[in-house]
Amino acid sequence: MLERLRDAQPSYTEIGGTHGERLPDGYAHDRYRIDLAPGAFDRAAQGLRSWQAHLGAGVQVYPSGAPVRPGTDVIVVARLGLLYALAPCRVV
Repeated sequence: MLERLRDAQPSYTEIGGTHGERLPDGYAHDRYRIDLAPGAFDRAAQGLRSWQAHLGAGVQVYPSGAPVRPGTDVIVVARLGLLYALAPCRVV
């Protein structure tokens, strides 16, 4: 599955659309602001860079330890009873 993913294209055209000031049309956009304790942002950023949001939700990321950087392909694996759901993902 990972090998097939390498040649696949994203299913949407707005790649990088949230990077600039103007967000892409056709989506619901929410904005939140919260004051963080000192160091909290850096800890949160490190957690995202090590897939902690996924692991904390109870899913596995294959290959484990894959870098979180543009172009990285992974398979997110969720166990659903006796079955597994596989979700191919690319970091863009």
